[in-house]
Amino acid sequence: MKARLQTMDAEMQRLEKQVANDLERAKQNSGKRMEILVEKQIDKISQHLQKSMDSETLGELRDNSWLRKELTAVQKRAHQLRETVDTLEQRNLGLIESLQSALVHDLETTQYVV
Repeated sequence: MKARLQTMDAEMQRLEKQVANDLERAKQNSGKRMEILVEKQIDKISQHLQKSMDSETLGELRDNSWLRKELTAVQKRAHQLRETVDTLEQRNLGLIESLQSALVHDLETTQYVV
């Protein structure tokens, strides 16, 4: 009887894990599907707007699109530089702390020697 209960308990836990995993996969797939649908809708709206615009407006739109891409690239590079600066600052703080600790140790050592 106990062995049967343990087997049922183990099976129940396995099923719970499987259901949790299936639910997580379903959530991920749902999010991906939603992103794809939104992108498709944006493309359709964009195409509709482009069809209704004159050539001068289309030229400005292309220029703006190029500027947005450039801005995105610059913002990405700026973010990378900020991360690099933060990393270097953290490393410098660590080095300063080590140096300060070594100086304190040297001062303590010279006090005992004198």
